[in-house]
Amino acid sequence: MAVSSSVWTPIIREGPGTHARRAIAGPAGAAFATAILASLLSPTVWRAGCPVERARYRMIHDDRFSAGFYPIKKYDMWPDLAFFVRSKSTARTFWFLFTSGSSEYLTLVSTTDVRDKTWSPPDPDGGLRPLGDTQVMFAASRYVFIVTVPERKSLRPEYVLLPDLPDALANRAKPPESAPLDFFKFDHCAAPGAPDF
Repeated sequence: MAVSSSVWTPIIREGPGTHARRAIAGPAGAAFATAILASLLSPTVWRAGCPVERARYRMIHDDRFSAGFYPIKKYDMWPDLAFFVRSKSTARTFWFLFTSGSSEYLTLVSTTDVRDKTWSPPDPDGGLRPLGDTQVMFAASRYVFIVTVPERKSLRPEYVLLPDLPDALANRAKPPESAPLDFFKFDHCAAPGAPDF
């Protein structure tokens, strides 16, 4: 079934009982619409049982890329969770921190390897950000988008989308890397304390 790539407006849940529409244009709109059709053909449910800090994901149409949440020490201005994207083809892991800032969307702030013993988070207004900032969207199995910063032990999302990831990897990663605009889908729950990437 062909899907128009003009504009598609998903429902984004911003709080209890409230909804807002956000227009997503071009290929991103087509990706969202295609994913909606796929979800109708193969429905799943929002599942408890795997805390968000152990959730691991795989890109739906390109298994070179995996992703997940990772627990870190709580710092002022930063949540106690990081997010990573792993490239199987280059064996690189790209790390991010969550911030809501003043944007209507959640933002991931690129950082260096949070597992490094000398690591510390960047200044909220600066510091080393290898891939810059990128928007991030989380969705349950019915593609209800939840605009809240994740917390440890909360329910995991079924899907994650980083709309700016292809541009960030192509223009800011050194060396550059290509990635499609695609959803990450929940793949498995890592064992407690496992460095499972």
